[in-house]
Amino acid sequence: MNQLDPARLLEELKRLHREGSHRQIVELVEQLPAEARSYEVVLAHARALNLLTDPDSPEAPSLLKQAHEVLSSVRDEGWEDARWNFQMGYCLYYLERGGEALFYLRQATEQDSEDQAAARLLFECEHRLLQQVFHPKYYQWPESWAAIEDHIQSSFGISPNVFRESGTNDIRVNIHIIPPNEERPFFTLVTMGMGAYHMNVPESQAGEPDRLELVMTLPPDWNLNIYDEEWRWPLTLLREAARVPLRLGTWLGWGQTVDHGQPYACNTGFCGCILDDPIGDREAAVCLLPDGDEVQFYQLIPLYREELDFCRAAGPEALLGRLAEAGEFYHVVDIERPSVAAAGVSRQFVQPLKLKLNMRLQPVHLQSMVEMMSARLREAGLGEAAGAQVETEDSGEVCGSELFLRLKDTSEHGLAAVEAVLDGIGIPAGSELSREGLSRPVGRLEGLALYLNGTELAAEVYQNCDIDTVIARTEALMKGLGRLYSFWSGRKNTALYFYGSSYEAMLAAAKPFWDSYPLCEKCRIVRIA
Repeated sequence: MNQLDPARLLEELKRLHREGSHRQIVELVEQLPAEARSYEVVLAHARALNLLTDPDSPEAPSLLKQAHEVLSSVRDEGWEDARWNFQMGYCLYYLERGGEALFYLRQATEQDSEDQAAARLLFECEHRLLQQVFHPKYYQWPESWAAIEDHIQSSFGISPNVFRESGTNDIRVNIHIIPPNEERPFFTLVTMGMGAYHMNVPESQAGEPDRLELVMTLPPDWNLNIYDEEWRWPLTLLREAARVPLRLGTWLGWGQTVDHGQPYACNTGFCGCILDDPIGDREAAVCLLPDGDEVQFYQLIPLYREELDFCRAAGPEALLGRLAEAGEFYHVVDIERPSVAAAGVSRQFVQPLKLKLNMRLQPVHLQSMVEMMSARLREAGLGEAAGAQVETEDSGEVCGSELFLRLKDTSEHGLAAVEAVLDGIGIPAGSELSREGLSRPVGRLEGLALYLNGTELAAEVYQNCDIDTVIARTEALMKGLGRLYSFWSGRKNTALYFYGSSYEAMLAAAKPFWDSYPLCEKCRIVRIA
């Protein structure tokens, strides 16, 4: 066969695929010169690599990483192709990068609603992430917990006060508060819990720490006992940053920044932060756990918007160098300090707009929405989304979400273009774009919440029925009308959140099944948008 004959080459690849000869496909493609590897050939290559993957095989990670690299080489061509998105989601899912996989699998199912393989993998991915959400991560052994506490005490000081986190649904991030002393004349805040999670460090950064804890320093007159955002925002910053790797399925390392999207409080212009080596003894930077694992400690330094922009343009070394030149205690929070960015730093974006999202999304699902929104806004040349957070009721149930859009144009024309992007993604009615002097309603979807009774049904119902069946059957019945976007589990109920074009249509399609399935007995149905 003439390998350079594109038509015959594709026919041969299809034949090998039908026969299940995936290794032969890989060998054939890898023998081709670069100019013969068209988009379709690359896609066939990546699919074969994915299909060769046996989760229990030691070569599985390398095959999946190779598939990811192959697919990344044709990202621009594949972005609008359901097949490309499915293959990308597939390799990321089995690389245990579920947050990223979710984004591509959603893209694939939206682009091709008939692709059952993509729908099944999306369902599996969502439910694996559900398990992560409902089963918080802690340090595995009491010995590890004790080792972290001992390290904090020996490296930073004794902490008579610990802000302990409860009611969390992903990781528990406690914060040790070490008061000022002769050696460290400032408050030192140290997280304990972020390092229980192994981050997804990319192969290109092999050797970088995959477990972190964070440190922040405050002036000695800072009052952490006042429950006011002007004093409490450093705690929020630490816990928000600690969750970034888990919610994004990514990693953080030295010199990386976290963008909050808007100022942390009304008394400061700080709206992001950068990771730096901890101040003081080098031994404070790393804690060795009993099992041989290491946990890296990094200092968080709050930044202004122009400093974040400067860091992206000039690099972290340049920014941290300027901060160090500003004074010995540059790491200690000073809400009055001037920006160290050059006065003429150009701003690519104008002031961010708040998007009040009338949508009940768990953090991992909200992040997937943010990634999709950012991708669509960047693709349209409009800006990006950043700084997402969920809002919860006293019960812990999510009741809404907030995120920020950093836009290049906030004129009427620009906002209309943004609204068109949001409508294309699909967000619920009752959402709002706002900033000072502006309030613009957006969104068209309607929402339905199904609350399953978790305590009052017969024991055999819980034994013989399962929530996966409820979700699968409901989504099948709602096909084309709506779908599951997120869920929540409380002490007495589990809520499933569906959004679609019509509440009444979704209800009419699914209610006969709910009325007949034992697990749905005593359920509540609530319109949420």
